[in-house]
Amino acid sequence: MDLGPKVFDLSFRCAAETQFGVPCIDFLVAPRHFPMVLAHWQVLGMRDTAVATERYFSAPTDFQPLNQDRTLFGEQVVGYGGVAVVREEDGVVRISLPLATTTHARLLSRTLMTLLIALARTSYEPSIASNETAERTFTVRAEHRAEGYGHAVHGYIGTSFLNYLQAYADGEGRKALPESVVAAIRAGWGGSGMEEYDLPYFTAEVRADGAFSLQCPGDACDLSVYDTLWHEDTYASFSCHNLDTPRQQLALVAGLAMLSRLVREAKP
Repeated sequence: MDLGPKVFDLSFRCAAETQFGVPCIDFLVAPRHFPMVLAHWQVLGMRDTAVATERYFSAPTDFQPLNQDRTLFGEQVVGYGGVAVVREEDGVVRISLPLATTTHARLLSRTLMTLLIALARTSYEPSIASNETAERTFTVRAEHRAEGYGHAVHGYIGTSFLNYLQAYADGEGRKALPESVVAAIRAGWGGSGMEEYDLPYFTAEVRADGAFSLQCPGDACDLSVYDTLWHEDTYASFSCHNLDTPRQQLALVAGLAMLSRLVREAKP
Protein backbone atom coordinates (compact mmCIF):
# COMPACT_ATOMS: atom_id res chain seq x y z
CA MET A 1 0.00 0.00 0.00
CA ASP A 2 1.48 3.34 -1.06
CA LEU A 3 0.61 6.31 1.15
CA GLY A 4 2.43 8.73 -1.17
CA PRO A 5 3.74 11.79 0.69
CA LYS A 6 1.39 11.31 3.65
CA VAL A 7 2.71 10.37 7.08
CA PHE A 8 -0.46 8.40 7.84
CA ASP A 9 -3.96 7.54 6.75
CA LEU A 10 -7.00 6.50 8.73
CA SER A 11 -9.08 3.37 8.19
CA PHE A 12 -11.62 1.05 9.78
CA ARG A 13 -12.17 -2.70 9.73
CA CYS A 14 -15.28 -4.52 10.86
CA ALA A 15 -14.97 -7.49 13.21
CA ALA A 16 -15.02 -10.04 10.39
CA GLU A 17 -11.94 -8.41 8.82
CA THR A 18 -9.71 -8.44 11.89
CA GLN A 19 -7.73 -11.11 13.70
CA PHE A 20 -9.13 -9.85 17.01
CA GLY A 21 -12.78 -10.66 16.34
CA VAL A 22 -13.76 -7.06 17.14
CA PRO A 23 -13.88 -3.91 14.95
CA CYS A 24 -10.76 -1.76 14.73
CA ILE A 25 -9.85 1.84 14.08
CA ASP A 26 -6.58 1.67 12.14
CA PHE A 27 -3.84 4.21 11.55
CA LEU A 28 -1.71 3.31 8.53
CA VAL A 29 1.75 4.84 8.90
CA ALA A 30 4.42 5.02 6.22
CA PRO A 31 7.33 2.81 7.41
CA ARG A 32 9.90 5.54 6.72
CA HIS A 33 8.06 7.82 9.15
CA PHE A 34 7.20 5.27 11.83
CA PRO A 35 10.45 5.58 13.87
CA MET A 36 9.83 9.32 14.32
CA VAL A 37 6.13 8.76 15.10
CA LEU A 38 7.07 6.14 17.68
CA ALA A 39 9.73 8.35 19.28
CA HIS A 40 7.25 11.23 19.69
CA TRP A 41 4.48 8.88 20.87
CA GLN A 42 6.48 7.13 23.55
CA VAL A 43 7.92 10.36 24.97
CA LEU A 44 4.41 11.84 25.07
CA GLY A 45 2.97 8.74 26.70
CA MET A 46 5.58 8.48 29.40
CA ARG A 47 5.31 12.21 30.20
CA ASP A 48 1.51 12.06 30.19
CA THR A 49 1.17 9.12 32.60
CA ALA A 50 1.17 11.10 35.84
CA VAL A 51 -1.26 13.72 34.52
CA ALA A 52 -3.54 11.08 33.02
CA THR A 53 -3.64 9.13 36.28
CA GLU A 54 -4.47 12.24 38.29
CA ARG A 55 -6.96 13.93 35.97
CA TYR A 56 -8.43 11.26 33.72
CA PHE A 57 -8.19 7.70 35.00
CA SER A 58 -9.68 6.59 38.28
CA ALA A 59 -6.62 4.51 39.19
CA PRO A 60 -2.87 4.49 38.40
CA THR A 61 -2.49 3.58 34.74
CA ASP A 62 0.81 3.20 32.92
CA PHE A 63 1.60 3.89 29.28
CA GLN A 64 3.15 0.73 27.88
CA PRO A 65 6.00 1.49 25.45
CA LEU A 66 6.64 -0.52 22.32
CA ASN A 67 9.67 -2.79 22.34
CA GLN A 68 12.56 -0.36 22.17
CA ASP A 69 14.35 -2.15 19.31
CA ARG A 70 11.43 -1.03 17.08
CA THR A 71 11.66 -4.24 15.06
CA LEU A 72 8.21 -5.44 14.20
CA PHE A 73 8.01 -9.20 14.43
CA GLY A 74 4.34 -10.04 14.44
CA GLU A 75 2.18 -7.93 16.73
CA GLN A 76 3.31 -5.70 19.56
CA VAL A 77 1.21 -3.68 21.99
CA VAL A 78 1.61 -0.06 23.07
CA GLY A 79 -0.41 2.65 24.78
CA TYR A 80 -2.34 2.91 28.03
CA GLY A 81 -3.00 -0.61 29.22
CA GLY A 82 -1.38 -1.85 26.02
CA VAL A 83 -4.65 -1.34 24.13
CA ALA A 84 -3.07 -0.46 20.75
CA VAL A 85 -1.61 -3.17 18.52
CA VAL A 86 1.20 -2.50 16.05
CA ARG A 87 1.98 -4.69 13.06
CA GLU A 88 3.88 -4.17 9.81
CA GLU A 89 2.03 -5.51 6.76
CA ASP A 90 1.28 -4.65 3.14
CA GLY A 91 3.98 -1.99 3.07
CA VAL A 92 2.63 0.04 5.99
CA VAL A 93 2.82 -0.01 9.77
CA ARG A 94 -0.73 -0.62 11.00
CA ILE A 95 -1.55 0.79 14.44
CA SER A 96 -4.87 -0.73 15.48
CA LEU A 97 -7.25 0.28 18.25
CA PRO A 98 -9.43 -2.82 18.78
CA LEU A 99 -12.84 -1.70 20.03
CA ALA A 100 -13.18 -4.44 22.62
CA THR A 101 -16.41 -5.18 24.46
CA THR A 102 -14.78 -4.49 27.85
CA THR A 103 -14.59 -1.10 29.55
CA HIS A 104 -11.52 0.09 27.68
CA ALA A 105 -12.97 3.30 26.32
CA ARG A 106 -10.88 5.64 28.45
CA LEU A 107 -7.69 3.66 27.77
CA LEU A 108 -8.41 3.77 24.03
CA SER A 109 -9.34 7.44 24.04
CA ARG A 110 -6.25 8.60 25.94
CA THR A 111 -4.06 6.39 23.75
CA LEU A 112 -5.74 7.91 20.69
CA MET A 113 -5.01 11.40 21.98
CA THR A 114 -1.29 10.77 22.43
CA LEU A 115 -1.00 8.98 19.08
CA LEU A 116 -2.65 11.83 17.20
CA ILE A 117 -0.34 14.39 18.79
CA ALA A 118 2.66 12.26 17.80
CA LEU A 119 1.38 11.99 14.22
CA ALA A 120 0.82 15.75 14.06
CA ARG A 121 4.30 16.49 15.38
CA THR A 122 5.83 14.15 12.84
CA SER A 123 3.83 15.75 10.02
CA TYR A 124 5.16 19.19 10.99
CA GLU A 125 8.81 18.16 11.20
CA PRO A 126 10.62 20.50 8.73
CA SER A 127 12.14 17.62 6.75
CA ILE A 128 8.68 16.11 6.26
CA ALA A 129 6.41 19.15 6.06
CA SER A 130 8.37 20.53 3.10
CA ASN A 131 7.39 17.42 1.11
CA GLU A 132 3.73 17.38 2.08
CA THR A 133 1.19 18.10 -0.65
CA ALA A 134 -2.50 18.87 -0.90
CA GLU A 135 -3.13 15.13 -1.12
CA ARG A 136 -3.08 14.91 2.63
CA THR A 137 -6.75 14.66 3.48
CA PHE A 138 -7.13 15.26 7.19
CA THR A 139 -5.70 15.66 10.64
CA VAL A 140 -7.50 14.78 13.84
CA ARG A 141 -6.96 15.87 17.41
CA ALA A 142 -8.66 14.77 20.61
CA GLU A 143 -8.94 16.62 23.90
CA HIS A 144 -10.00 15.33 27.29
CA ARG A 145 -11.72 16.60 30.42
CA ALA A 146 -13.09 14.11 32.91
CA GLU A 147 -15.98 16.50 33.69
CA GLY A 148 -17.46 16.17 30.22
CA TYR A 149 -17.43 18.21 27.01
CA GLY A 150 -13.82 17.16 26.73
CA HIS A 151 -13.54 14.48 24.05
CA ALA A 152 -13.41 16.82 21.10
CA VAL A 153 -12.33 15.72 17.64
CA HIS A 154 -11.46 18.18 14.91
CA GLY A 155 -9.39 18.47 11.78
CA TYR A 156 -9.84 19.04 8.07
CA ILE A 157 -10.62 17.26 4.84
CA GLY A 158 -8.79 18.16 1.66
CA THR A 159 -9.50 18.16 -2.04
CA SER A 160 -9.64 14.40 -2.67
CA PHE A 161 -11.92 13.89 0.32
CA LEU A 162 -14.23 16.71 -0.79
CA ASN A 163 -14.29 15.45 -4.38
CA TYR A 164 -15.40 12.02 -3.20
CA LEU A 165 -18.15 13.43 -0.99
CA GLN A 166 -19.45 15.80 -3.66
CA ALA A 167 -19.49 13.04 -6.28
CA TYR A 168 -21.31 10.73 -3.89
CA ALA A 169 -23.92 13.38 -3.03
CA ASP A 170 -24.52 13.85 -6.78
CA GLY A 171 -26.26 17.18 -6.39
CA GLU A 172 -28.74 16.08 -3.74
CA GLY A 173 -29.40 18.56 -0.97
CA ARG A 174 -28.87 15.96 1.71
CA LYS A 175 -28.04 12.29 1.19
CA ALA A 176 -27.36 9.38 3.51
CA LEU A 177 -23.77 8.19 3.41
CA PRO A 178 -23.12 4.49 2.72
CA GLU A 179 -24.49 2.10 5.31
CA SER A 180 -20.93 0.98 6.06
CA VAL A 181 -20.28 4.39 7.68
CA VAL A 182 -23.30 4.03 9.96
CA ALA A 183 -22.28 0.45 10.72
CA ALA A 184 -18.82 1.70 11.75
CA ILE A 185 -20.35 4.27 14.11
CA ARG A 186 -22.55 1.57 15.63
CA ALA A 187 -19.56 -0.75 15.95
CA GLY A 188 -17.49 1.96 17.64
CA TRP A 189 -20.34 2.71 20.01
CA GLY A 190 -21.21 -0.89 20.78
CA GLY A 191 -17.63 -1.99 21.23
CA SER A 192 -16.35 0.69 23.57
CA GLY A 193 -18.14 -0.32 26.71
CA MET A 194 -19.42 2.81 28.52
CA GLU A 195 -22.85 3.88 29.80
CA GLU A 196 -26.04 3.27 27.82
CA TYR A 197 -28.49 5.84 26.43
CA ASP A 198 -32.22 5.20 26.42
CA LEU A 199 -32.77 6.09 22.75
CA PRO A 200 -29.58 5.56 20.77
CA TYR A 201 -29.50 6.83 17.22
CA PHE A 202 -26.87 6.82 14.53
CA THR A 203 -26.83 8.79 11.28
CA ALA A 204 -24.35 9.72 8.58
CA GLU A 205 -25.18 12.11 5.77
CA VAL A 206 -23.62 14.50 3.29
CA ARG A 207 -24.77 17.63 1.47
CA ALA A 208 -24.22 18.45 -2.18
CA ASP A 209 -21.28 20.70 -1.31
CA GLY A 210 -19.48 17.83 0.46
CA ALA A 211 -20.24 18.82 4.05
CA PHE A 212 -20.72 15.64 6.06
CA SER A 213 -22.34 15.03 9.45
CA LEU A 214 -21.94 11.96 11.65
CA GLN A 215 -24.16 11.52 14.71
CA CYS A 216 -24.30 9.14 17.66
CA PRO A 217 -26.32 9.01 20.91
CA GLY A 218 -26.05 12.04 23.15
CA ASP A 219 -27.22 15.63 23.43
CA ALA A 220 -27.13 16.50 19.71
CA CYS A 221 -23.70 14.87 19.54
CA ASP A 222 -22.12 15.08 16.10
CA LEU A 223 -18.92 15.39 14.09
CA SER A 224 -19.56 17.66 11.11
CA VAL A 225 -18.38 20.20 8.59
CA TYR A 226 -20.29 23.29 9.65
CA ASP A 227 -21.18 26.21 7.40
CA THR A 228 -18.51 28.45 8.93
CA LEU A 229 -15.63 26.02 8.34
CA TRP A 230 -15.03 26.27 4.58
CA HIS A 231 -11.70 27.50 3.24
CA GLU A 232 -11.74 28.78 -0.36
CA ASP A 233 -13.28 25.58 -1.73
CA THR A 234 -9.99 23.69 -1.35
CA TYR A 235 -10.47 22.17 2.08
CA ALA A 236 -12.96 22.23 4.91
CA SER A 237 -12.52 21.94 8.65
CA PHE A 238 -14.67 19.62 10.71
CA SER A 239 -15.52 19.95 14.36
CA CYS A 240 -17.91 18.51 16.93
CA HIS A 241 -20.78 19.36 19.23
CA ASN A 242 -21.37 17.97 22.74
CA LEU A 243 -18.81 15.22 22.34
CA ASP A 244 -18.72 14.40 26.05
CA THR A 245 -17.66 10.79 26.55
CA PRO A 246 -14.90 8.52 25.24
CA ARG A 247 -17.60 6.23 23.89
CA GLN A 248 -19.00 9.01 21.70
CA GLN A 249 -15.50 9.91 20.56
CA LEU A 250 -14.63 6.35 19.53
CA ALA A 251 -17.95 5.92 17.72
CA LEU A 252 -17.56 9.08 15.62
CA VAL A 253 -13.86 8.49 14.92
CA ALA A 254 -14.84 5.00 13.73
CA GLY A 255 -17.33 6.56 11.32
CA LEU A 256 -14.72 9.03 10.09
CA ALA A 257 -12.24 6.15 9.69
CA MET A 258 -14.65 4.20 7.50
CA LEU A 259 -15.34 7.30 5.42
CA SER A 260 -11.60 7.75 4.97
CA ARG A 261 -11.32 4.14 3.84
CA LEU A 262 -14.03 4.66 1.24
CA VAL A 263 -12.23 7.73 -0.10
CA ARG A 264 -8.95 5.82 -0.36
CA GLU A 265 -10.52 2.79 -2.03
CA ALA A 266 -12.35 4.98 -4.55
CA LYS A 267 -9.07 6.32 -5.95
CA PRO A 268 -7.98 4.75 -9.26
